Amino acid sequence: MWNALLDVCAEGLRQLALLVGDWGLAIIIVTIVIRMALFPLQRRQYHSNFKMRQLQPKMKQIQEQYAGDQQKISEETMKLYQEGGSNPLTGCLPMLIQLPIFIILFQVLRNRILTGESGAVSFYQILPDLTISAPDSWEYGFLYFLPYFIFAVLFVVVSVIPMFLQMRQNPQQAGQTTVMLVVMAAMFIWMAYISPAGVVLYWTFSSGIAAGQQFFTNRSLERKYKEEEEEITIKPVEVNVERREKKKRPTKKH
Repeated sequence: MWNALLDVCAEGLRQLALLVGDWGLAIIIVTIVIRMALFPLQRRQYHSNFKMRQLQPKMKQIQEQYAGDQQKISEETMKLYQEGGSNPLTGCLPMLIQLPIFIILFQVLRNRILTGESGAVSFYQILPDLTISAPDSWEYGFLYFLPYFIFAVLFVVVSVIPMFLQMRQNPQQAGQTTVMLVVMAAMFIWMAYISPAGVVLYWTFSSGIAAGQQFFTNRSLERKYKEEEEEITIKPVEVNVERREKKKRPTKKH
């Protein structure tokens, strides 16, 4: 079953590469299609993260009010998330969906695509062979290795940008986010070291698109939030004044 799936994906990628004339471009097209398909889920994550930032002052109050009682803090925090319509777990789903895609592309480029049989499996000769990793490219000399190294560095940088943005937006959780940032950076360095260049190309463009989506979505949400705040501030208070009907004064009789 798994081998059949890999064969189908390999053939689909081969046909797309023949259609557009380049394997790297075919991978980029697949990346864009996947990112566009995942955007509704990703947008929910951005909305959830934005709401969590708005809840930070209340979370700080809960931590101060119930200092020392971790169970109570957890209960009140979950209650706050429910009331605010925020779910911290929404960010896991897009990553979980992309994981099998990453594994499939890794296996296809490693075991299903052969450079000799499929022509030049390259990205416009910038990356001459998408089936090898950066360390493997070192065997062909420094100039051959250099673009692989640059893409590996780009892969790591654009992969950690979303977490860096989140750290800046949530200064209250900067300590936890910094630790996670270091761990994730180490993991991405390892992935860049072992992965075929085609996988690095896919993940670099995927992470770059995700960073752009996050940036523009956050700007849109912040603008909308400010407009709503200004509307509440400027909106005049309506006071219902009930006017009593004036009674006619009695006229004096002469």
